[in-house]
Parts: sequence; structure tokens; C-alpha cells
Amino acid sequence: MHSDEGAAAPSKRPIGKTILIALLVCVGIGVVVVPAALLRNMMRPPASVSVATLSSTKAGEAVDLVVEVTGVSSSTIAGQLLDANSDGTYRRTLHDVHIFRHASTVVEMGSPADIRPASVISVHALGTGEPSAVNASRVVILTNFVKIR
Repeated sequence: MHSDEGAAAPSKRPIGKTILIALLVCVGIGVVVVPAALLRNMMRPPASVSVATLSSTKAGEAVDLVVEVTGVSSSTIAGQLLDANSDGTYRRTLHDVHIFRHASTVVEMGSPADIRPASVISVHALGTGEPSAVNASRVVILTNFVKIR
């Protein structure tokens, strides 16, 4: 006679417990993956329009550019358009840009005093209809966060 007394019966985990474990695993993965993806995107250098795009920007058309400042007056910023490299640095395009700033232009990550020759700025602007000239709505000071090669 064969007895099953010592054999372990297959364990049956309640379905609710299995779902709870699966949810906890998903939440744990999300806690690691989502912040890593956000951090990776935050560390990307700001994009800058190409010389061709900037030269053909129409009046009122929104553009984002990164510029090394070459001159400043009370209402304008002169600079050289920068292009992002794949390693997060920038290179000079040798293309001059004229940025008009107004009382409504917002300066972030610094102050208007930080906009001076050799500083690096990211500009959100609207085209003026003139080649390589834009009206700035937002200027972000990037000088301490980017490198030009």
C-alpha cells in the first residue's frame, strides 16, 4: 500500500496575494525606471535650431536656440549660434544672431546681469521676419552648465 502522508501537497497561493506581489514588483520597477528616465532627459543639453532653420524663420514663428553671447545692450543681445554635439557639449556655428529683449522677457537660472560676453544662454523666441533676428520671450543662463568645444 502506498501512502501520501509524507508528501507535500502542491501549494496554492491565493490569487489576491499573487496580484499584490505582481503590483509591488511593478511599482518597485517604476520607482527605479521613471526617475532614471526623467534625470536622463533633464541632463540633455537644450536643443538649438540649425543655421538654415534660423535663417528662414518667419515672423511670429517660435524657435529655441543656444547662443554664446558676444555683445549686450539694453535691448539687444548679440551672439553666435551654437549647435549641440552628441556628447552634450556645444560647438560654434560661426553664425551671428541678434536677439531683441523686452520688459516681458523672462530670465531664468540667473539674472539679466549674467547675460554678458562669453556667457551661454538658451533662448525661446519668436522670429522677427528678418534672417537671424528673434524676439526673446525667455532666456535661460547656461554658462556654468555647458561646455563649448
